[in-house]
Amino acid sequence: MLAFFSALIPILGGFTQPLKDYFASKTKQAELTQQLEIARLQAEKEAVVSGNESQVKTIQNYLTSVSRNFRQGTFYFLMVPFLISMFAPEYAKIMWQNFEAIPLEFKQLFILIYGVIWGLPIAKEHVGNMFSAISRGLAAHREYRLDKAEINRDAAFIALKAKWFSKNGMNQKQVNEFNEILDAGEK
Repeated sequence: MLAFFSALIPILGGFTQPLKDYFASKTKQAELTQQLEIARLQAEKEAVVSGNESQVKTIQNYLTSVSRNFRQGTFYFLMVPFLISMFAPEYAKIMWQNFEAIPLEFKQLFILIYGVIWGLPIAKEHVGNMFSAISRGLAAHREYRLDKAEINRDAAFIALKAKWFSKNGMNQKQVNEFNEILDAGEK
């Protein structure tokens, strides 16, 4: 019987060898897949770290591009309107009405210049919202209301008639169109 099993082992070995090779290749493939995943994760980590390093360098460049004294001076300059509002509200009312008269483009330009000075390009997507929120907050806590100036229509029509229509006067169509212009100006 021992001779029978001894003769059977080489035959069975021929059948089992492909199974051994299959499982060995699957094990090797799993190891390589795991190593590839580890290498991919390490590469992503290095990319994130190098990206963060470059972002940190960019932020440092923004913050160190302007001297501390210059930033402090611009900060104090920005504080003047708030101090006037706190200690001289009667002047503040006039000042804030005058600020409303400044065109939006100039206000935005002013904010952008201060943004460059203060290194706010770091938070550029939040700057507009920040200043809008500040102005809404200030408006909500004022003891007085800023009203838009109303146009004295009678005086405007008298001046218009005297300057441009002194001979024939204005017809109703012209009066209506000028009223529409005045309405648009009061919005």
